[in-house]
Amino acid sequence: MNKKSPDNVIDRARTEKVKLCIVTPSLAGGGAERIAVNLANYYTKKGIETTLMAIRGDGPYKSQIDPEVNFIDLDVSRVRYSLGRIYKELMAQQPTHVLSALRGSSVVLGVALFFDRKPKLIFREANTMDAITRLSPLQKIRSVLRYRLAYLRANKIIANSPDTKSDLEKLKITHHKKITVIPNPVIPNHYQRLADESIKDDWINDTNLTVLLNIGRLHKQKNQKFLISSFNSFVQKNKNLRLIILGEGDEKSNLLNLISELDLNDFVKIVPFQQNPWPYYKSADLFVLTSLWEGFGNVIVEALACGTPVVSTDCPGGPAYILENGKYGRLVHPNDKAALQKEIMNIIDKKIVFDKEKLIQRGNEFTIDKIAQRYLQEILDT
Repeated sequence: MNKKSPDNVIDRARTEKVKLCIVTPSLAGGGAERIAVNLANYYTKKGIETTLMAIRGDGPYKSQIDPEVNFIDLDVSRVRYSLGRIYKELMAQQPTHVLSALRGSSVVLGVALFFDRKPKLIFREANTMDAITRLSPLQKIRSVLRYRLAYLRANKIIANSPDTKSDLEKLKITHHKKITVIPNPVIPNHYQRLADESIKDDWINDTNLTVLLNIGRLHKQKNQKFLISSFNSFVQKNKNLRLIILGEGDEKSNLLNLISELDLNDFVKIVPFQQNPWPYYKSADLFVLTSLWEGFGNVIVEALACGTPVVSTDCPGGPAYILENGKYGRLVHPNDKAALQKEIMNIIDKKIVFDKEKLIQRGNEFTIDKIAQRYLQEILDT
């Protein structure tokens, strides 16, 4: 049997008595936090001793943690205040390997374990460095130096896209030999059952309407303001179009104000975070992502897995990587309203048609089962 077959990877972890601790800043409704839960659940079910440690254990993903997972809530209000608590807990748990799900916890772990070389330390890099490069020169220098120091302790970095890896190299955060690219583990085995569940949404359930969907944090990075203003032109021509934005975030009030200012309350709505967003993906006519940058783009994968066409900005991060530069969806430059509107209308008017089965196949290349095994192989080889 192949040395790196899935069964051998799991068997090897059990044989070597791997004791894994996955650390996440919180259990809020972001992609990185969900991935931390996905991995912890998967490894626990495979018989690998796994702890999920949350610096702040509140958030909607808490309910999705498998009861068999050893879950530790440090109950610290801010990541920066968690240094002592993390070190104390790790000394008590004595893991062989520690995996950080997000940059915030990576910095704390890099400092906490700087002089303790016993556990293998793996950082998952979940986003490009665009947020850092947009800072003032002084803030940028301080941030980069902080990351360089903390990342000295990491034995390995798992970047979720080639662009994420490239940014780490450009800013010299860590040595390129430490970095490997593995996409996000996104699709659960039972997602089709979840997608078949019914939802009470008048727009989704009205077959006369054409529904555009956007899912993500309500944040300037996701650029939903641009999406709403672009959608305004469509409504003037087609009163049967609707836009649903699903998510929570600090931009919510600004987006609601914009919807009102453009008199779009009957055509655009913001739906709160959903424990099960899959029926929205399956029922929408088109998924639209207008982000300025992305680490990966879990929502694109989820839409593809449901066979829903995608129009996305060709922003730094994962979209072009997932869509294979336009093979599985349309790509436009960020903030290019004319291009976005053109591609959306081409799909709505069926001038461009994607093979639904091929979209589903592409989405299923990013299952939790497949990617978690790749993660484990890297963890074991660290």
